[in-house]
Amino acid sequence: MKTSINRFSIILVISLAAILALVNTIEATCANDAVYQSCCNTANSQLNACYAKPNDFACQCIAMKALRECYRQCPDDQGITNQGNSYEVTSQ
Repeated sequence: MKTSINRFSIILVISLAAILALVNTIEATCANDAVYQSCCNTANSQLNACYAKPNDFACQCIAMKALRECYRQCPDDQGITNQGNSYEVTSQ
């Protein structure tokens, strides 16, 4: 059980690092960019607060679902949409 939790945590951290790297390299052409940015800031703050509570996977899951919803604010930006798709797997 502990191994699967550790494995999940490692996958989660790697996924988030990859996504954050992409966020910094892709210039958004999102029509709702202000809403998207605000949503991401709020959701990332929530996610960081969850990480402060080790093994609170329910909290992390809720925060990741909130972050996933942010990416749905930009259906016109393929780069943002692709980043959001990675949350479909990690937040289910």
